[in-house]
Amino acid sequence: MSIRDNSQSLHGKDVQHLEGEHASSLPVSFLHLLGERKTQAGEDGRVRLSSSDTQAKLGLDSSRANFDLQRMGVLPRLEIVPDSHRKEGFFLKAQEKVDPAARASEQTGAELAGKLPAGKSGLPETQQRIEDILKKNPHDFSQVFSELERLRGAHPKDFRQELESINKELHKKGFLPHLRIIEDDYAGKGSRTGAEHGYAIVADDKQNPPGNRTVYSTSHHSPHESERLRQSYHHMRYRHGHYNGWEQSAEGSGGSDGGLSRQAIGGHVPVGARKELIDMALKLAGVPITPATEAAVNKIVTRESGWNPNITNTWDSNARAGHPSTGLMQTIPGTFKRFALHGYDSNIHDPLSNLIAGIRYAEHTYGSRGGPGSGILRVASRPGGY
Repeated sequence: MSIRDNSQSLHGKDVQHLEGEHASSLPVSFLHLLGERKTQAGEDGRVRLSSSDTQAKLGLDSSRANFDLQRMGVLPRLEIVPDSHRKEGFFLKAQEKVDPAARASEQTGAELAGKLPAGKSGLPETQQRIEDILKKNPHDFSQVFSELERLRGAHPKDFRQELESINKELHKKGFLPHLRIIEDDYAGKGSRTGAEHGYAIVADDKQNPPGNRTVYSTSHHSPHESERLRQSYHHMRYRHGHYNGWEQSAEGSGGSDGGLSRQAIGGHVPVGARKELIDMALKLAGVPITPATEAAVNKIVTRESGWNPNITNTWDSNARAGHPSTGLMQTIPGTFKRFALHGYDSNIHDPLSNLIAGIRYAEHTYGSRGGPGSGILRVASRPGGY
């Protein structure tokens, strides 16, 4: 990552230059927000970011970019703020200055990024800001996720306890009824084990087993639906190719980037589409399609998720670790990333993609000695999870 940051960034000079050959290492949201990939300060000293029609059409906002930049450690002690004087303008604003005495007390970079003095959790302030955000717009969670990231950066060891406190206080005051904020970390790029911070809003859902909720909104970026996946749905006989499971996923129906999916709660894969999806997933996973393997997959999915593609476990060890089991086959993000096939690997809540990854994981873990199909047969025959 190569950014030259002039220390006179708020004093009227050309302060921010992004070298094009390193642009790919920055978040997409930030690049869209930059537009021309450079910023200049005006006569009033504000450092304005050029924005483009593309940014406006995609709906990428400053909250999304700030969330990504804070997570990556870019632009320390600066944040992107909408410019009320320009319809599509933004400027860089210095975050709250840190007292010299506080800086001398070995304050971490994460605490600086979170704008919190050393030794203080900042929980009351974060709580109040989240409440103010929800009062203003109860259906846009991107700024809520940004506030949580600041709090997490300041005191990561206490974050889970503080998040629990935030949920309790919000419910006590009537915010987010039947909803809950959870950690939803996901596998990092280029690594099977590295995790990137993520968050989700999950909802109570009568169709789910106790302790399981449905993803309603996520901080994850809107994923790309590949042509390969689109064609797989298009070739289905069910509804003459007009069924697309992607559109049932929270991410595929408006729930990504802090938006909300109104279709997620109460949603499930139609009964008429299930056999075809199982057969496609078995074929793509390299497992024989037989009545026994079809029945095994159906039994696993019915037990794990009830065919709700957006279901998420909120109580087990994976959930407590911040990477909950989710989707039809209840895979954790790292498992999905490892076993998903190319073209079916961008959306953990897409029904077909999750089926493929779950089947391949079961075969790899439980069927290495019994031949194709033995893994899912073994999982189906045993009680509990896998």
